[in-house]
Parts: sequence; structure tokens; C-alpha cells
Amino acid sequence: MFKGWAILPAAKVLFDKNKVELADIPNQWPSGTVVVCKKPNGQLHFIAGASDNYSELGKQVECYHDQTGAQFPGTWLVVNEVSYKTVDGKVEWSPKLPFNKDFNVTTKAAMAVFK
Repeated sequence: MFKGWAILPAAKVLFDKNKVELADIPNQWPSGTVVVCKKPNGQLHFIAGASDNYSELGKQVECYHDQTGAQFPGTWLVVNEVSYKTVDGKVEWSPKLPFNKDFNVTTKAAMAVFK
């Protein structure tokens, strides 16, 4: 059996979008952690449903589709991990690396969930 992270693509099913903003995710889950990966093509991919300290920044991971077993191309690089919680209707963000003009809550990426 393939070793790596089992993920299930979810942006289309949950949000009816191919890519979501990081800020969309708390609309589905009021608190949690999102692992942010960079795919071999340079695009970002959010993986929601992680627990705190799920992965180390800089770690290279392989991912496969939870239902089909198909491996996603190449290894993905963990570039950030963002914990969040909703308090009194406002989302409090806690990224391991600080938000900046290139990566913040309005950044869009494909999204999956850990299975």
C-alpha cells in the first residue's frame, strides 16, 4: 500500500469552487488547522482537518486520493500551518509563519481534507 497522506479533494463539494480563499474554510469548520503545501507546479494547496503540529515546515510529503488510491504528482512541500478559531463571530488566525502580501487569508488555493 502507498505510504503518504490520504487526502480527499473537497473545494468543489463543500464550496462549489475549484479554489477557495483561506478565509472560506472557517465557514465550514469554526476552528481547526490548515496545512499549506506547495505542489511541484508551484501552486499552493490547502489541506484542512489537521490537528495542531501535524507537520513540520519544510517537510516533503506525498499525497494520494483517499477514495481512489491515485497518487497526486510529485512531492509537496509544507510551507505553512495555520491554526484558527472563531470567537464571538470573528476568526482569530495563528499561522506558524506570519501572513504577508503574498500569503494571507485572501490567498486562493485548491483544497482537500485529511482522511
